[in-house]
Amino acid sequence: ATLSSWHYLAQCILLRLSGVRPKPFAKDQWKLRLSLILITAISPLASNLSLALNPVSTYQLFKLLQTPLLAVVEAATGFRALSYVRGLLMLGVSVGA
Repeated sequence: ATLSSWHYLAQCILLRLSGVRPKPFAKDQWKLRLSLILITAISPLASNLSLALNPVSTYQLFKLLQTPLLAVVEAATGFRALSYVRGLLMLGVSVGA
């Protein structure tokens, strides 16, 4: 947790120094903001719990499949389009090709 905190702090400082400003949320997006906070807070706990309850190979498999799963969720929700090439590359990574 300490390393993550230092990484987050350094990232915020460097982004500010580079001139990048965060895009503000609209007032009606409080549910989105709350869900992002909860997901960010719970993800390390879920990762550690997964490692504690599963063999290392299962843990590694779940970690490997996070990126393709996220791409599929983004495509399904319409948040981001999944290109044909990107889909094939993720399929190759997922099956171990």
